[in-house]
Amino acid sequence: MELRRRGPRGTRDRGAGRLLHGAVALALAWGGAAAAPAMAQDAPAARTSATAACQADTAAKGLASRPVADSLVSVDRADGRIAQFQLFYDATATGGLPFVWQREQDTPAGAYGPWQRVSAATVGPKSYAVTAVENSARHLELLFSTYGSFCHTVEGTAGWGTPTPFGLAPTPYHGAVVLFKERDGSIDAFASGARTGGTMEVRHQRNAEEGWDPVRSLGQLPEANAGLSQPSTVEQLPDGRLHLTAREWNRDRTWEITQAAPGGGWDPWRLLPARTAATAHARTTAGPQLNVQRTTGLLDGDIVRFTIAGGPPKEYVWVKQCGPSASAGTCDDATGRQFRVYPDGTYRISPKKLYAQLSTPAGNVDCRTAPADAPCSLALTDNAGALLTTVPLRFARHGRPEAPPTFDVDPSEDLVDGQSVHATGKGYEPQYHVLIMECAAGAANTFGCRPRSRPPATDDDGRVDENVTLSATFTAIDGHTVDCRTESACELVVFGTRVRGPETVRHPLSFVPAAGTGTAGSRGTTAGT
Repeated sequence: MELRRRGPRGTRDRGAGRLLHGAVALALAWGGAAAAPAMAQDAPAARTSATAACQADTAAKGLASRPVADSLVSVDRADGRIAQFQLFYDATATGGLPFVWQREQDTPAGAYGPWQRVSAATVGPKSYAVTAVENSARHLELLFSTYGSFCHTVEGTAGWGTPTPFGLAPTPYHGAVVLFKERDGSIDAFASGARTGGTMEVRHQRNAEEGWDPVRSLGQLPEANAGLSQPSTVEQLPDGRLHLTAREWNRDRTWEITQAAPGGGWDPWRLLPARTAATAHARTTAGPQLNVQRTTGLLDGDIVRFTIAGGPPKEYVWVKQCGPSASAGTCDDATGRQFRVYPDGTYRISPKKLYAQLSTPAGNVDCRTAPADAPCSLALTDNAGALLTTVPLRFARHGRPEAPPTFDVDPSEDLVDGQSVHATGKGYEPQYHVLIMECAAGAANTFGCRPRSRPPATDDDGRVDENVTLSATFTAIDGHTVDCRTESACELVVFGTRVRGPETVRHPLSFVPAAGTGTAGSRGTTAGT
């Protein structure tokens, strides 16, 4: 998740806001008679400071015995990593309710760490909703449903805090809490307010240091006996105002409301015409489509372009290769790349590197020899791995394996401390943050290398093109000192080149030796395993 930093108090930038949970956002303009804005009102006092503690099962031993289906939630971190939350049942629990567990990537696009339980607080019954967001301090905030209300906890430097009541408690069957991050980095939490006689309630967090404002109501609907579910869409207009739509929980009607001013009160609720509401619903329910520009005569390592249409709005999906008869058991998860579908269910044209040989749970597959009537395929799956759609891929039967990636460094000899070199190469994973690092010669991993910040991505054709500043001496990540002025002491190394390897590609570096020592040598480029 890109972190949006706010400017001076009361100002907002004009980039797009981001809905973290919910359906596609609509831009709707309405005419009609002007109405006086309705300021957001504090909800009853009992709602702003809930007294009931979040329910916990302290007897449970903290076992992730069985995952709850369709409970996986992913959150973008500001540093490019992804955090995930999922509900798991614990075989040792006394109440039979699940718990929230969390894991995250160690590095952007890298492997996930182990699952860890957030707390002994239970989720459910009736509603098992979980949602999360990264705040302005780059800490995760988690909300989950328990016994009719939502509990809240924050991950700090010392781990997760004790869950406490959040103050939003939508009536059963009226939906969950919907989080929305504004362009200035502030966060809004919306939920149905039918339990307290209101229509919709909201809490706002300007920043992590100030915390959450009290629960406020967005006012009443103009019709009696009408109640809303959670917001269907939330968007931030170009002028900074928020606009949301919500369906009635028991009738096929949709209402909309808009802020009167950025950060201010709200205009009255308006009932959407049936045609407009139906159009919005249709846009969110179109069948998923994966459109691939080239699907025949493929060679190992070819890069094709694809687009997504009719996908789940604002949800994470994966594009991966599968063997014949695509299923969860015949897909090669290592070839998968994760994307977040746009609010209209589409995703821009993007590159995908294809591999002739796959490694699946059902065994190894060579797509070059797959039967003509049962070829390999490119699959679109949801974040849990369920297939949404597939496209057949037909590889040339006698196609050669892809050549190793190239790597050139200019200059690479007679180097001095602080010098910038130009690193280029081709044959890498496209739009991927491969690591180019200055390392001790022969370093097996990044621990023997000089620390660096997040690298730029390769281009759509899998080419690396980066200027790297070198040091004659440096302290490696593992703490030992490396002097590159001695002969054959250092290399520039690419880590994580592509799915099928090699794991590294190396180029020797030759520095001007320190005074009184011999001459540094040089060697050719080498590919690792």
